[in-house]
Amino acid sequence: MSAALVCDQCGFHNDLTRVFCHNCGARLTSPPKEVAEAEAPAPAAGASVPGRMQIPPALGTTRVAGSSAPPPGSASTGSALAKFVRAIVATAIFAAMLAAMIQMARTPDGLPPAQIVNTAMADGVSSAVESAAKSGTGLVFKQAQINNFLAARIQALNDGTQAVYQPQFVRAFVRLGSGEYRLYVEETVMGWPVFLCLAQVPVASPQGLSKTDVGGWIGRLPIHPKLLPVVQRLVNPVGASALQAAPDFSKATSISVTPEQITVGYIGASQKPH
Repeated sequence: MSAALVCDQCGFHNDLTRVFCHNCGARLTSPPKEVAEAEAPAPAAGASVPGRMQIPPALGTTRVAGSSAPPPGSASTGSALAKFVRAIVATAIFAAMLAAMIQMARTPDGLPPAQIVNTAMADGVSSAVESAAKSGTGLVFKQAQINNFLAARIQALNDGTQAVYQPQFVRAFVRLGSGEYRLYVEETVMGWPVFLCLAQVPVASPQGLSKTDVGGWIGRLPIHPKLLPVVQRLVNPVGASALQAAPDFSKATSISVTPEQITVGYIGASQKPH
């Protein structure tokens, strides 16, 4: 008789010094038993041959037949990758917003200097428009004439009661192009200049002038067409104020715009500008 550790799984008799079964690798949990040497059973069918090295399963792990456990660390790797992707997306969004704000704060290209108002020139524009509408003659206006007229006729609506964070009107001016013009409104918000712009294409008909807004900017940032009404609400009232100062201008039945000038005509006017 001798003492041995009998494996609960395969019944193999193990030395008292072993922790795992020499035959099947299972953990030995039963207390030692007195057994006869001849009573040592043969290994169960399909069990490993005694004497062959067996690697015990890792402590605290359970294997399920037919399942494939993910490799160690795969969950933490996936979580780290997701965090990295979210950080990249957040950084890209922040960078895009910052770039847009910088473009909105920038001064537009080709900004004309502040106009020194020439009241006599502005009065001459008003008289010429009224006379042309009555007599049917054509008119030519240079960009400087138009901007002087806007500076002289559009009065700031600021009455000194606005809060410091509310927009303060500064001036309005135009830049002429081929077939269109850009109407700018400069305002200040908390002392910082902000430029709003609408690109407009004038259209003449026997009923008079109309215009189509084809683009908009805040500073140097182009505005998406769906956001164009926001700029229109701020800029169009300024254009309406200019027309109120020269109401006969909207009665023109023909108009052409070049980078140098605007030419308008009325019903019965000769093609040669006055």
